[in-house]
Amino acid sequence: MKILKTKGYIFIFLCILLTACTGNWQRWVDSSDEEMKIIRYDEVMDDFVSLNSYSALQRLNSEYSLQTSMLIEDVLAIGNVQDPGIDRKLRAFYQDSIVQGLYREVRRQYGDMDPEEEILSDVFTELKEADSDFVVPIIYTQVCALNESIVISDSLVGVGLDKYLGVDYPLYKNYYYAYQRRTMERSQIVPDILFYYLSDQYGGHHNRTLLQRMIFAGKIHWIIAHLLKKPLAEEMNFAGGRRDWCMQHEKEVWQWLKNNDMLQTTDWVRIMALMEPREYTVFFGEGSADQLGLWLGGQIVDCYMKHNRNIQWQELLHTDSETIYKNSGYNP
Repeated sequence: MKILKTKGYIFIFLCILLTACTGNWQRWVDSSDEEMKIIRYDEVMDDFVSLNSYSALQRLNSEYSLQTSMLIEDVLAIGNVQDPGIDRKLRAFYQDSIVQGLYREVRRQYGDMDPEEEILSDVFTELKEADSDFVVPIIYTQVCALNESIVISDSLVGVGLDKYLGVDYPLYKNYYYAYQRRTMERSQIVPDILFYYLSDQYGGHHNRTLLQRMIFAGKIHWIIAHLLKKPLAEEMNFAGGRRDWCMQHEKEVWQWLKNNDMLQTTDWVRIMALMEPREYTVFFGEGSADQLGLWLGGQIVDCYMKHNRNIQWQELLHTDSETIYKNSGYNP
């Protein structure tokens, strides 16, 4: 089982005194066809918690047992799905006042998810046509107590709706910096699903060096930008002064990386300093943009596609980072 989170955010641990009782949670692998429909698992959980609904408990136990085991063991980390009393422990967790506040806001903002379903249906149809081996995921929503934005287990994708309540949602300001909140918007749900699912499906875990990670991330973002018909910079969330800084200093940053042997580094701390959201990039001081590795990776892939106009985006899905770099002609 793989659990992926969309951002390097601070986890919020809600300390709750929980009671124990006998529960019967069984593992069951969900089976579904490939028709795109977002499963509102959060609503089933809400029925269980708010109404103490036995039928909802049965659905959590059988119909959504894999989602429930992932939630209990990996997202909330409150125990093992087979622990005695885990049902009451789970319900007590969700009855916490902070979590209930998140649930109320999710109910208010996400009465339906028709727009997301429509976009994802179109995108997955295009991906399936491009790659017959592409597996359309089962997507479900949950309230994750501000833990994981996106979780993935094979072709199962969970979306924590309470991580997408808007940059100005008051509770966020207590726990997150402005640079962390900038993508905690509803408009980011579809891009996040696509980025992390495509990364998982097309071998993102095989990339070790900074250069490999830069180009792989740039490739996935380039493909998503194409599928969503958005400019690459916008799809990568570079806007305003942050985008302007990258454009003005691109050559300088690229030369610095080369001169300091950073492109082949596998040092995780250095890689994260250049790939993850930050207030600024420590190597270039206050006032610099963050995620400079992502910016450069996107530019390399864009050069590759412009210099190899016979290459279709479908082929880009299966093109490795080294091939892209060697044939990009990138030279800012």
